[in-house]
This record gives sequence, C-alpha cells and structure tokens, in this order.
Amino acid sequence: MYRSIFALLLALLLGGCAVFADKECADAKWYELGYREGSDARNSRSYWQQVCGNFNITLDTAAYDRGYRDGVAQVYCTPDKIYAEGKAGRGFDAQLCGGRKDLQARHEAGLREYCTPQVAYAVGGRADKYEFERCGKAAAELRRSYDSGVAGVYCRPADAYRAGRNDEKFQLSLCPPNSESAYRTGLEVRSLIKSISEIDSDLYEQKRKRDDKNAKDDDKRHADNRVRDLERERRRLKEKLETLERVGRNY
Repeated sequence: MYRSIFALLLALLLGGCAVFADKECADAKWYELGYREGSDARNSRSYWQQVCGNFNITLDTAAYDRGYRDGVAQVYCTPDKIYAEGKAGRGFDAQLCGGRKDLQARHEAGLREYCTPQVAYAVGGRADKYEFERCGKAAAELRRSYDSGVAGVYCRPADAYRAGRNDEKFQLSLCPPNSESAYRTGLEVRSLIKSISEIDSDLYEQKRKRDDKNAKDDDKRHADNRVRDLERERRRLKEKLETLERVGRNY
C-alpha cells in the first residue's frame, strides 16, 4: 500500500503538485514511516529520498531504518501476520524473518485457506486478481472455480447493466456478448439521464426569458420557440429512456 502511495506522490510532484509534496516531506515522521513499512515488509525509502531531495529535505535514514527494523520484528515476523499474508494469497519473505520454520508453517496454513475453490470462486466473482501460482498443483482446479465465479457472478447481465448505468469500471473482455450488451444499455441510460437533466436546465432558463416582462417581444418569441423545441426533445428522450429502463429491469 505504501509503495503505491509514494509512487502517486512522485507522480504528483512530476505533474506540478510541488507544494503538496513539500509539505509531506517537511511533516514526515521517519521512524513511524519506517515502522509502517516494516510492518508490511515493504521498503519505499528510495521514493522519499527522490521526492524530498527535490526540496533539499534529507530523509533521516537512521530513524527510518530503526523504525523499519522494529516494524519487521514486532509486526511482520509474527505468526498472526504471516498467517494473514498467506490467507490473502501474498508471499512471505522468509529471509527477512531469519528463515524461521514456525513462520513458514503459519504461512502455509494461511495458503491452505486461500487455495480453495470457494475463495477462488469469490475472487472471480469480483474479477480481482487471484494468485494461482501460489497454490501449486491445485491451480488448474482453482482456475475453473475462478472462471465460474467470473461467469456466474461478475458477468451477470444485471450487474453489467448496473455498472454501465452507474459509470463503474467493468472488464468487458472477461464477459460474454450478452453482458456487453447489458453494459452498453446501462451506459446509454446514463447518457440519456444526463441529456434530460441538461434539457431541464435549458428549459428553466428559456422559460425565465419567455416570461420576463421586461424582455423584448422578439426575445420572448425566440424563447417560446426554444421552449417548445426543448419540450419536444425531452419527450422523445424520456420515451427512449423508459424503454431502455424496462429492458434493464429484465436483465
């Protein structure tokens, strides 16, 4: 997590958000940062060195390294943490923990919880990444479960339609054509709702001009014509929207 945060920080800096980066570097608590990094066995010290160096702010490497070592020893290299890493399908840096066999056993126990058809199916249902390679010989069976989750849950047309309507990220490449059709329908519904909202705003303004007692007659007539055109277009879009929404309710 922290690696991605620092990568984003660097990207923001390069994009011109120098003031933000300057404050982050000036306010940094290096021991606490190192401790958090060590708790997840992720060292992002080089990011801070590169970013903060641009402001002539030097990372306190002694404090950072001390925090990192404490985070590794007190949090990362503990049975509960390593079990959780395995259960989440993440790897285990055994060398960082001195090759402790008890931790290796806890990691393997966590992986046994992760490498099950039920978990693979659930992860597939979210179309999230599944670490098949961590599951050894069971990978082929788990891939079938994962694919079933993708097809049976993630790619359901009703969910695809909802994702399109709500402008949510949806991986069409994973799904069959009927899911793509539902997603496109959802996108069109969203677009129609937006268009109708824009027409409503324009209608309000044109009616205000039409009913303005101080406006010129030509301006009033123009506004009145515009109101009729907008109302006609609104009815057309509304009918189309209602038709598509009925389709969406049937997915």
